[in-house]
Amino acid sequence: MPSSRARTWLVVALVALTAVASLGTAAATSAPPEGRTSTGAASAAPDATIEDGGVYWVGQTLVDDRWRVDAVELQHREDGEWVFVADVPVEDDHVRVHTAGAEAGRYRLVADGSARTVSFRLRAQTLDVTLDASTVRNTGEQGATTTNVSLRSNRGGYDLAVTSADLDGSTLRRVLGRGESVDTDSDATSDAVVLSGVSSTAELTANFSRVTAGNATLAFTPVDATASANATVTVESVPIVDAWFPRTVNPASDAGVVRVPVELDGRTDRATVVVGSEDEPVSFVATLADSDGDGRAVLAWNATANQTADAALAAGNGTTLVDATRRRPDGDVGDVDVDGEYTLSLYAGNGTAASEVDVAVAVTDANQSDSPAIELGHVDAPDIVDVGDEFQAAVAVENTGGVDVTTTVRVVHDGENVTTESLDVAAGATETVIVPLSAEAVGTARYRFVAADASTTFAVEVVDGTELGTTTSSTTTPTSAAGTTTTATRTGTGTTDDGTAGASDDANGMPGFGLAVAVVALAAVALLARTRD
Repeated sequence: MPSSRARTWLVVALVALTAVASLGTAAATSAPPEGRTSTGAASAAPDATIEDGGVYWVGQTLVDDRWRVDAVELQHREDGEWVFVADVPVEDDHVRVHTAGAEAGRYRLVADGSARTVSFRLRAQTLDVTLDASTVRNTGEQGATTTNVSLRSNRGGYDLAVTSADLDGSTLRRVLGRGESVDTDSDATSDAVVLSGVSSTAELTANFSRVTAGNATLAFTPVDATASANATVTVESVPIVDAWFPRTVNPASDAGVVRVPVELDGRTDRATVVVGSEDEPVSFVATLADSDGDGRAVLAWNATANQTADAALAAGNGTTLVDATRRRPDGDVGDVDVDGEYTLSLYAGNGTAASEVDVAVAVTDANQSDSPAIELGHVDAPDIVDVGDEFQAAVAVENTGGVDVTTTVRVVHDGENVTTESLDVAAGATETVIVPLSAEAVGTARYRFVAADASTTFAVEVVDGTELGTTTSSTTTPTSAAGTTTTATRTGTGTTDDGTAGASDDANGMPGFGLAVAVVALAAVALLARTRD
């Protein structure tokens, strides 16, 4: 009489052998991609051929094509005895055994009228997934947008399917950066990624840059086994990158305006600025929109005209003032002394529900001539560079104010500071900052120089010289604000379609066929002329 465990699997095995339905709880709830798994109908491609003494994994479909009988009996070794599991039909000498839902252990195939016995062992695959960071950002430097995924199993060299109900197939492939996109539901859209030859101790890097904020659960399932593991990553958005404010302004003069530049990361074109707090003489709330699409908005606060929000607040260049209200005082401003330290708070979007960034700005009675004012001039940088190559960019920094100042000049790329320089600029003087940069991706790389509340943008085309063959690019070596700019033209030798080296043009603009080819060509022309004579 079969044991209770054997009887349980007997029912499951018979269902599999008649190809009525998928087997096992794991197969029914988290089936790997179609065509890459054995947990489906009996027509599914086998995962392994049974060899005597072989070791296989629970969930695999096994086949043996060397039986010359009508039926084969499958037996399971329990408590030192071979216990009957199921009669397995033979078709064209083939026996197919589905193991989804089976217990790990020793099995064998035997048949009346045949001296052949095939013994094999089933093992249950284990799979553990851990993350070194469960919370990442969808913008910023790579360390902020990535998490390391550690995969541990008692099996090596297996294929692993990764799926997510929160990410489409193309996004999942971009996050993992490797693997084959698979369409598991035949809707002509990939919804899984299959990683081949995964080792027993595998490491992956998942990059969630440009992924929509929220929770993303990744499901990991071997394509031919019933093991599974999940890992959830929280993706955070950081819409506001940074904000800069002048040190001092003079409310008693026409120049008593605080310019508040706001930089956005591209996922939102709006920001809300709160001028002052409940404890300060005046307070306004303004919502700004980036109307020219340059990722920047500017609020102008006239500290001498606080009677109404319309009088006190205005939009800078490329900015629309969507909404402006005065929070404090409730009544007439009157003779309120606006001198003092003010808190300016910055929020993403149309309200104050997002993360807050606070910066203080001083409103004083100092003369305007005693205040520094930084302006940025033309950017000197190459138009084209090779991917991975270093290049230099320069910008003129002018102090139009009446006092010396030490300012910080930054270069921003993809919402992150890539370099920072401290610069001393005397009153009325102009200095040049030269910074080294490196473009890591082919395409248009956009950068922004920022100093105090001034900024200016420039773009560089990044090409892959190894793919384009002969590449000519201009490199610029800036000198100083009053110096000269030298441009060097670099000509490289690439490869042709057949893999041979391609020649460069010579200094006179002639195609680079070489002197020998030119001499042969001239000789051929002369010979042709004599023949015609």
